[in-house]
Amino acid sequence: MPEPLIGALFSCLLGEDLPGHGTNYLKQSLAFVAPARIAEPLTASVRITRLRADKALVDLHTRCTGADGRLLCTGNALVLFHQ
Repeated sequence: MPEPLIGALFSCLLGEDLPGHGTNYLKQSLAFVAPARIAEPLTASVRITRLRADKALVDLHTRCTGADGRLLCTGNALVLFHQ
């Protein structure tokens, strides 16, 4: 799977589920450590590392794993959420 498509998994997760619709990406960095296999189920996850409620900013640690749990990529994201 091309790397930009894996990055888009985080955009979808944050923009639609956590914290939800209208979340804006300010920046994202990803380090890819292994390739995804064609038709392989992937799991994208995020963990809040810092919440700046006064500015409506959330710092996140991101990671994507393959079907067997192997790490495909890890990184960080900064999003602006609508209160």
